[in-house]
Amino acid sequence: MKNLCLTIDINHRRLGADIEQLSFLKSMVELESKVVLFCLHFISEPLATIKKNLMKNILVLILAFVPVIISAQGWSQLNVGTTENLNKVYFKNNSEGFIIGDNGTLIKTTDGGINWIAVSTGVTNNLRTISFLNDTIGYINGLKTTDGGNTWLIQTASQNFGPIYAQDTNNLIAGLYNNLLGDIYSSSDGGDNWAVIANPIFGSTGFYDDVSFVNDTVGYLSAWYSAHLVKTIDGGYNWTEVIIDTVDGSGFSTDDFRSVDFLSVNVGVLTHQDGFLQTLDAGSTWSEIRPTNFSGSFYPRSVITNTADNYIVVGNSIGALAIEKIYETNDGGATWTLTNNTIEDLYDVGCIDSSCFAVGSNGTVFKKENGTLGLVSLNDESQISIYPNPTTGYLYINLSGISTEKIGVFDMVGRELHLPPSAENKIDASTLPSGAYLLKIIDREKTHTIKFIKK
Repeated sequence: MKNLCLTIDINHRRLGADIEQLSFLKSMVELESKVVLFCLHFISEPLATIKKNLMKNILVLILAFVPVIISAQGWSQLNVGTTENLNKVYFKNNSEGFIIGDNGTLIKTTDGGINWIAVSTGVTNNLRTISFLNDTIGYINGLKTTDGGNTWLIQTASQNFGPIYAQDTNNLIAGLYNNLLGDIYSSSDGGDNWAVIANPIFGSTGFYDDVSFVNDTVGYLSAWYSAHLVKTIDGGYNWTEVIIDTVDGSGFSTDDFRSVDFLSVNVGVLTHQDGFLQTLDAGSTWSEIRPTNFSGSFYPRSVITNTADNYIVVGNSIGALAIEKIYETNDGGATWTLTNNTIEDLYDVGCIDSSCFAVGSNGTVFKKENGTLGLVSLNDESQISIYPNPTTGYLYINLSGISTEKIGVFDMVGRELHLPPSAENKIDASTLPSGAYLLKIIDREKTHTIKFIKK
């Protein structure tokens, strides 16, 4: 009998194997210091045959155990080389991402968040919003890039904005952040000049802090200090308030709607000072999904809806307290897990296939490896990207040389959609209704999942 032992180092993503001649059957799985040892057993065979069989089945073995190990690791802190407050994290694909912060701070990763480097911005204002129209054109308040984020041009006209949303290469929508006027602006020349197009609520409306468009016509802006959520159904030209009676009523409130994220036309989550609100009917009605162990000292700042069941909320404490500041649910808000007891405040959270990142005060960055089976990645150096996103027709896929076995499109509840056949590097999404979808690309090692919007 031969015993083949396989070690998997989760921290460094290394594999190793050792063949031992044994005269007895021995099985064990040990977990210690995040290193897993698997011992497989074969009837006496030549070593070359054993190694060949191992290579055929190694991926199945790894995928069976790695998700459990990864999910147990939780969030770990990263050193990204700055002590500035970090306000937003944004990934335009599974490899390229950005973190922005106070005093013009901008750092970038090209390897999925493993390494981060500083990028010069030439400005000293606090950076609070970032978004990309496509793979090359992106916006930060006061800045614009046309080369994918390698260099940034100063656009002083947008320095005082909170959320910025690009409809196309020329037309943009933004909410004012630096006073309580509640004005919503538009630009028709790529961000060089702006004009007020709407003030959906007369009087004080607060500071616009977040935006979520689910397609080319339906979008939301949330405001803090006076707890207002406004909605457009015509691409941003007209806005009306979404009345949330349980929290907001129709007048001034001292509550705060810091973050809003819609997974689809119907499903959305909104943070407020005392918890989290969920809608399942496009904002007509809202219900509280605050966990029973919600801390009265926790102040929610950002929410991301990864799937119909998985939401992550991060925030800060009211007062300098070390409390749990990351809340996560895997059942649509019925139950929550609280993690990361830290004195540092957390201001934003963002996810890619392999990892999630939370950023906050004094250069704080936390990272969590995703424990979903389909998101496991071993030595994954791919840079799959899609464009344009949002799309009105064809969705082009940059596979970066990856050999695919299947490319599919799924709705946000996991149902596969059978689209008209097209070339390997593009998907014809023209027949899809407007909304959010998942593009799944299966290669020989893993499934890459990328969210896209059909206008």
